Amino acid sequence: MIEVVQHLQQYVPKTNDGKFQPILLGGDALSVERGEAASRARIDAITEEDRLEGFTLKSEDWHGHVISLQVSSAVNDDREFVRFATQGYAVLAAFEVLNINSANELNVHIENLKTNEQKKTFLEKLSSDIVKRFVATETFKFTHEGEAENNTNNRTSCGFSRLSEDIFH
Repeated sequence: MIEVVQHLQQYVPKTNDGKFQPILLGGDALSVERGEAASRARIDAITEEDRLEGFTLKSEDWHGHVISLQVSSAVNDDREFVRFATQGYAVLAAFEVLNINSANELNVHIENLKTNEQKKTFLEKLSSDIVKRFVATETFKFTHEGEAENNTNNRTSCGFSRLSEDIFH
């Protein structure tokens, strides 16, 4: 790769004082990696030519970029769908809590609210009612089976009957 870069340096433009004016040098990921390794191998050289300067290495792995964009696009589409579905469920939950069937009925509720404080109170109560009704529907209580009270090493039994000792011998 060092010889390739040395050969290509003849095409790099130079400033009036003879210094390289870096240009892009594209290639696939492996070529870029090899070019960077070649430059690192010569980093302590005295001249720009010997240090293999004059290039800004750029990956032009077009297929890889397209695939990453497609994956990114698919993920974004999925996120948008989940966001859309969640908003739909939130609207349906609000309709259920307010006992309404249409957006026009919702507008009637909203039009009666004159101040920002009234609107804020309305939204806080509505969201609280939605959470109480649809999200926090039951209190979770963790239970266990076995003899936790008699357990001297603060371990809770898994609830399975004891395995016979001969399995482990």
